[in-house]
Amino acid sequence: MRGIVGVDLNTGIVESVANAVVLTGAKCVVFGQDTRESGIKIREIMTKIMQNNGIFTLNLGIIPSASMAFLTPKLGADLGIMITASHNPPEHNGINIYDKHGEILGGMELEKFDSHVDYCISNLTRISKEQINGKIQAWEDYVFQKFEPIFKGKTLPHIAIDFANGSGANVALDVLQRLGFTVDAYHNKPNGNNSNKNCGSQHPEAFKRAISKKPFGVGFAYDGDADRVACFTNKGVLIPSDAIIGVLGLNLGLKQVISTVMMNTGVERYLQSKKIGVTRTNVGERFLIPELKKYKPTEVIGGESSSHFIFPDILLRGDSLITTLKLLQILVQTGKTIEELIKDIPMWFSVLHNTEIDIEGGEKKEKDYRVLIRKSGTEKLTRVFVEATTEQKRDEILAQILQNKHM
Repeated sequence: MRGIVGVDLNTGIVESVANAVVLTGAKCVVFGQDTRESGIKIREIMTKIMQNNGIFTLNLGIIPSASMAFLTPKLGADLGIMITASHNPPEHNGINIYDKHGEILGGMELEKFDSHVDYCISNLTRISKEQINGKIQAWEDYVFQKFEPIFKGKTLPHIAIDFANGSGANVALDVLQRLGFTVDAYHNKPNGNNSNKNCGSQHPEAFKRAISKKPFGVGFAYDGDADRVACFTNKGVLIPSDAIIGVLGLNLGLKQVISTVMMNTGVERYLQSKKIGVTRTNVGERFLIPELKKYKPTEVIGGESSSHFIFPDILLRGDSLITTLKLLQILVQTGKTIEELIKDIPMWFSVLHNTEIDIEGGEKKEKDYRVLIRKSGTEKLTRVFVEATTEQKRDEILAQILQNKHM
């Protein structure tokens, strides 16, 4: 549920979502949000309805989305609600709902819980502000403890990160500095009016300008709720997310990579040539997660071309910081630069064109090109994805589709 506040995401919709939560029978609900100011009003509307219906609510404040996935089960809550529009502009907002296991629910369908125990309420009602901070600290400690043995005593690269004025800065900086990294931080002051605005993973050109004359080893750019991350060379060159999927697949001892229909065919075939299986799903984490569960957590990762990455051995949810640390792990363990790691990974020439033209969705595969047309799930756009073995072929096919309004 995502859109422009007051238009697509109006008071009536917010109230309907809150009432739907009441109907699930939930007794304890925790809230988190990114830095958008509209999140406060949305939370107030929802908590008033829930509290009037006997639901205890707890506000965790500004946190990354992955923290909600981690903390909802840790706190023993029935549901977690993250108020965020992720990478969308600041006038947008949205509502993501997590079940008691910390897994995000698909669409408006909320599962009915078999039972709700008094233990949850009796513990949550006694949590003070200081204890809330302690719970968030537990997430930081969990991530730190996972990676501290990997980086301890090693020579660590100097890194630069654009935090998109979002909710991920404090946690990421705390963990990275505790691990011993030197971090140049950009747009790291929570500011809801400027979240994702000309900064972060959605505006890589701005980050490139900022870091073009600064010495560092590798760069990263997050989005507003810190579940996406873009990666840059030390010269500010943006690395395609599919190439990052290739790097992760080749260097983490994996047997399988779960990606989506948007994955670059060149990368897919290269991984397969290295005896690493590739499974494609529809776009969205909720489609990747069921496939990821079919494998041992240490043998599989999920990766999307939109800069989402999931590492089941840490958390079954995309997180910018975890992705950053996994890539830094590879850099430290191999002693290579990010440019050296991607140089042998072939990619077909691709383009993702967003248009307001209404084009029927579908997929077409040929020997030397592939076309995928789908409707956006977050905006009123048609997304036309074309990839081919040559730039000329790619451009010709895209032009033909836009002119004829079909494949």
